[in-house]
Amino acid sequence: MAPAGEGLSFTYMTIYGYVFIHEAACQNVTAPKGTQVFAMMGGHPIGCNVTNAEGKYMLRIHGPPQWNGTSIDLWVMYINVTRVTLQYGRTLYLNLTVEQPSRVPFGFAFGQMVRWSTPKKAYFIYAEPKRMMREVAVYDRISGNLTHELCNSTQNILYDSNVNYIVQTGPEKGKLLLNNSVALFFGGPCPHICVAYYEKINATPVKFYWNKTDNTFNFILTKTGEVVASLPHINFTHEDMFVIEVFRDSNNNLIFIFYGFDWKGTWAAGIYMHLFLSTHLSKLDSNFYIYHWIDLNMDGEPQTPEINQEYP
Repeated sequence: MAPAGEGLSFTYMTIYGYVFIHEAACQNVTAPKGTQVFAMMGGHPIGCNVTNAEGKYMLRIHGPPQWNGTSIDLWVMYINVTRVTLQYGRTLYLNLTVEQPSRVPFGFAFGQMVRWSTPKKAYFIYAEPKRMMREVAVYDRISGNLTHELCNSTQNILYDSNVNYIVQTGPEKGKLLLNNSVALFFGGPCPHICVAYYEKINATPVKFYWNKTDNTFNFILTKTGEVVASLPHINFTHEDMFVIEVFRDSNNNLIFIFYGFDWKGTWAAGIYMHLFLSTHLSKLDSNFYIYHWIDLNMDGEPQTPEINQEYP
């Protein structure tokens, strides 16, 4: 299905939300440099490659002749911009004005940028083990391993002590040295310097707050400071809360964070992601979720029936 020099059509559009704009015959799609464009067929990503042509990214869809006449959904920055029909020898150039959505939908972003990512495109980043003072800190890594098992391809794994990827000193300690990448952090702001940094600069949708007056652990909305989930500062043996969230940083990195008030909450995040949320990604349209684990059978281990959504 190579491109042809004839039969070109041009469509101009502004993207406002999750809408089907139009149907058109096409084979190649271009978008302004820097935007993320990919294609899906029947709800699954399809094979394609991206080339830079005259300052624009061209998504070239490769497929057998049997694909002729097949409907393809095209996505730009997590927005379903159009459904097109593949026709051999036809090319559609989309000149797009992209309006960034106010929030990144967790489910769609995780599905496309992590679960179905090509090999070595996402970075699973853990707190440096040498800094860990508790043996149970290994459960942060277990949580990440459970999440990594959902991936269609093997991804990068490193620690937050890696000087090639993360700032180690100064006011930007914990900042990613990546650009236009995907990163996943497991563990809260105490063990994980990246989580601490992005919460410090108010980049995350939610952040941790310890109210020492009433001795409670809290998740608060970063923009407003509103407390949306809270527990007394207990030993967390049989109860915890955890957050899963996604956002973009100033270098256009897509960042996912998973952690609980304590280690069992972070462990529960990986368990719930692996066994339940991975099959319900289409319903996760918010950029963050907070869940509450209560050990109903008192065995000390988080299980999916024991976890319920706390917020929103």
